[in-house]
Parts: sequence; C-alpha cells; structure tokens
Amino acid sequence: MSKKIITLYNKLSVVYFFILFFLTYKIMQFPEGFEFIAFVIIATSLFLSAFLLKKIASFLNFFNAHILLLLLFTFFFFINNLKETLPLWVRCRYLMTICISLTLGLSYLANLYLKLTSFLNKLKIFFLTLSFILFVNGLFIAATMKEYFTKSNNVVLQTSNKIKNDIIWILLDEYASNNYLTNQLHYHNSIKDSLRAKHFFIIDSMPSISNGTLFSIASIFNFDDSIQYPNFNYAQKVVRQNKFEKKLKMLHYDFKNYDFLYFTHKSEVEASFSNIFPTSFFDQIFSNSVLVLTINYFNKNTEKISKYNSDVLNKSLNDINTNANPTFFWIHALMPHPPFINDSSGIENKYAEYFNSLSTKEMYKQYVEYLAYVNKTVLHYLNSIKDWEKKTIIISGDHGFRYGLAKDDAYTKATFAAIYSPTIDSSELKQIKYLQQIPLHLRY
Repeated sequence: MSKKIITLYNKLSVVYFFILFFLTYKIMQFPEGFEFIAFVIIATSLFLSAFLLKKIASFLNFFNAHILLLLLFTFFFFINNLKETLPLWVRCRYLMTICISLTLGLSYLANLYLKLTSFLNKLKIFFLTLSFILFVNGLFIAATMKEYFTKSNNVVLQTSNKIKNDIIWILLDEYASNNYLTNQLHYHNSIKDSLRAKHFFIIDSMPSISNGTLFSIASIFNFDDSIQYPNFNYAQKVVRQNKFEKKLKMLHYDFKNYDFLYFTHKSEVEASFSNIFPTSFFDQIFSNSVLVLTINYFNKNTEKISKYNSDVLNKSLNDINTNANPTFFWIHALMPHPPFINDSSGIENKYAEYFNSLSTKEMYKQYVEYLAYVNKTVLHYLNSIKDWEKKTIIISGDHGFRYGLAKDDAYTKATFAAIYSPTIDSSELKQIKYLQQIPLHLRY
C-alpha cells in the first residue's frame, strides 16, 4: 500500500511540475517569440542536472548528492541576487520557485536512474508545502496590486479653456537634486539659472516614490505617489496598462513615446541595448544572475546607449517641430545615468564602461563632468524647439544619484524638476510634493 502511495505521489509531482511551468508560460508573460527557448533552457537544465546527480551519487549517498547539486545550481545562477532577495520574502519567492521546479523535476528524472529513498520523498513533501505557501503569498500580492490598479481610475485631470498646446516631458535618468549636488558634491548646477531666466519654475529637491526608474515611471503614469510595487513584473504591467495615456486620449491628446519602455504605444525609437528591466517571470528569475552578468560583460552597451540617447533627442525634436495635433511627448534619455559617456566638453570617456571600478571620489568627478555635458545638451535641445514658450515643458529626473549612497538614503530618491507653462500659475506648482504628482497639476 505504501509503495502505491509513493508511486502516485511521484506521478502527482510530475503533473504539478508541468502545471507550474504551464502557469508560468501563460500568466507571467514570456517575451514574445522566446517561449520555446525558455522551455528548452529549463528542460535542458533539468536533464543535465539529473545526469550530474547520477554521477555525484556514485560518490555520495543520493540525498546528500541531491542537496549538493541544488545548492551549487542556486549558487551559480543566483549568488548576485541573494543579497537583494533573501531579506524580502516577496522577492525571494522568485528564487524559490525555480528551486522548487528543479527539485520536483530532478526527483522524477533521477527516478529513471536510481531507486529513490524515503529521504527524497520527504524532501518533495517539504517543497510542495513551501510552494503552496508561496502560491498563497502570490495571491495576496495580486489582490493588493488589484487595489492599486483600480485606485486611480477616478482621477480627473485639470483642463484649460485656452488652446491646447503640446506638453513635453524630458526625463533625465539619474539626475540628482540641486540640494544633493550643492551639499554633497559641492557642485553648482548652472542649468537652474539658465532655466529660471526662461521663467521655468525650479524645484531644487523633488522626492520620488522610488529610487528605481521603472517603479518611479510606473507611478507617474498612474497618478500615485504611494504605490509600492513588489517586483519588476508588476511595474511593467502597470506601465503597459497605465491610466495616463487613457486620460490623454479622452482629452484629445496624442501620445508620443520616446522611451525604451513600452507603454500602450510602442517607442518611436529603437533601443538595441540589452533589456535593463525583466519583462517576464523568466527574466525575473535570471535577472542579475552570474549567467546574465557574464553575457553583459562581453556585450558592452556604452555605444548602444549613446546612440539611443542621440536617437531619442533627434527623433523627438524633429517630431515636435513638425507636429500638428496637441501631443504629449514623453522623452526618456539615459543620462546622466552611468556609464558616464562624455566629459563636460563632450569628449568621449574611453573608460565609461568600467564606472563600477572607480573610487567614490573619481565617480563623483566623472558624474558632474557628464552632468555638465548633459545640461548643455538639454539647453541646446530646448532652444531648438520652435515656439517653446507656447508649450508646457517639464525637465526632471526619475530619482536621485544612487551610487556611493546607502539604499535607504533620502538623496537616492531626491531629483531635480523644472516646469514651464504659459497656463499654470506658480502657486499651483508649489503644491507639488512628489514627482508622481506632476501630471495632476498640469493643464490639458
């Protein structure tokens, strides 16, 4: 009787494994065109692991061999994630899910080679119980996020009785607040003087809800300064399903996206560099793993990012100057975000790719040099816009400069913001408390 129960349990484990993979495939948004490759990678990993397990088991008992292999696999793929994920149970579930899948798959595949002991069956019971806890945890997260998705449906944007003019938002990634630049780096940011002379409203230190680009942008486009997204997947989802674009359409605005992120509208420019943020459950698992870091080491992105920035500015400027309909232009440049591609005079930094190896002092030096170059670029861009005085223009960062600071340092979220509008009084702009609130105080 006990043997029949174990046999049935083994079969149920196999069924569970394939159901888990199927749900991952259907629900967690595998990148289009890569579903089969993802399956091949997982299946190949399982078969190779089973083969190695058999070899290791010839020197160790089966239970110890199984645990050793699982730990080695986890170490190789996830050692760079452990520091980030282990303190957070919600994020840790991604690491655990792949381990659970591998363990169940290995249990079945190894059974083709070896007689399983009761130890392994107990191990499977443990992992099945743990996976149930993770599944329930995921349901709670999904329920919480559902509240966030519906929370901003009733937001009403302020309209203007005057002629609708273009709205241009230039987002400069990793642009630190003036307070940080002055107090910590002892750098006078001259762009605020130039913009103030053009009657921009300057905000020296604008808090963002997050010090992460994707989370910050997701919150901007959903009118919320309180959303705490549990992972990249949810943030990607709310970017694609954002409320802002729908509101703009209702107000008869076109939307032009110059960002490597996809909103409802795909980007007007092509980003040829590697995905910065995971776009699927599969990506989330392997993000920042040894495997991905190794690939990125041989796939230098400096030239690609430089081209992306150039394309974003040139393409958007051309479209702004030839545009006929009222349009919201979303322009996301990856600068002064590292790598620090240029110095203040525009000369290329040959060692930009290796900014992580810089001393803190040298990193700050290269950052402010690049920032000075970015300022000149932005002012030239602004002066090249035809009739810019008739448009609403926002120039801001998405968060502060994060390198060399503790993750909980308030400066990592504090960014720069400057707003020009022919229809908005400064008393209205003074009410803005967070970067994510800017869309609520504009006139459409």
